[in-house]
Amino acid sequence: VQANGSLSMIHADAVPAGIILSNGMAKLIDWKCPVIGSRKEDLCHFLSPAMHLLYRGDSLADSDQQAFLNSYHGFNPNSDRLFLNAILPWYTWSMAFYCLWQIGRGQSSYQKALRLEL
Repeated sequence: VQANGSLSMIHADAVPAGIILSNGMAKLIDWKCPVIGSRKEDLCHFLSPAMHLLYRGDSLADSDQQAFLNSYHGFNPNSDRLFLNAILPWYTWSMAFYCLWQIGRGQSSYQKALRLEL
């Protein structure tokens, strides 16, 4: 639920491999996991160090993460930075648990991803 109580259709699996550039704009593709929730969930998922490692081979540098957020907030002036900062630690822990689950299923590539999240 967004800070103002509104809900949105969200991607719920926003990773670098699920983004294409079209007419100068980034667009999410591969909508196999859509849910109703806060758009901030997609931002948290996209910014996850684990997801960048697994889908790009490297995590985002702090400067790249900050540049992304500044650009996002520039295009979405009504976005709530405080709300995003408040929920980001919860999504970090959620992603860490997801990595543990994958490790338990034999996915050794998630071990480094877990260390990045923690």
